[in-house]
Amino acid sequence: MNPLAYSMLDCGCRSRETGSKSPLIKSACEKILYSRGNIEITESYIKLKAYYFPTATAKTIKFWDIKDVDVVNLKFWNTKAWGMAADCRVWWHFDGFCRAMSQKRRRGIVIHSGKSPFASGFTPCVDDFERVLELIKERIDIENKKLLH
Repeated sequence: MNPLAYSMLDCGCRSRETGSKSPLIKSACEKILYSRGNIEITESYIKLKAYYFPTATAKTIKFWDIKDVDVVNLKFWNTKAWGMAADCRVWWHFDGFCRAMSQKRRRGIVIHSGKSPFASGFTPCVDDFERVLELIKERIDIENKKLLH
């Protein structure tokens, strides 16, 4: 393999030289701000692992795509352990990790991105809920400020 065929990206990761830097490769190198269970938050996106049923593939939501964020009190009709809730408006990620740790899970975060007819719901662990919500609000504010300049 030719060592000259690789170059360093701004984030310090190596990428095969193609004439332009791949945003997918660069985003994989981003600093992880939060990671627990099936939720990962970086500087530019939220990754919900084990999101799609039954394939358990991940969904990535970029902060600049987010239109609205809601905190919902979880009831039988508006939540599900994985998949479409009974109200048919929110698709929930698989939250088995935190469900196993705490039965006190009563709130969820719902993200409306405008890229799908369904909102994306996830349930951070109870002890991390406020921290996750603040990280999301912070990152959305940063992206909005970038759009204004």
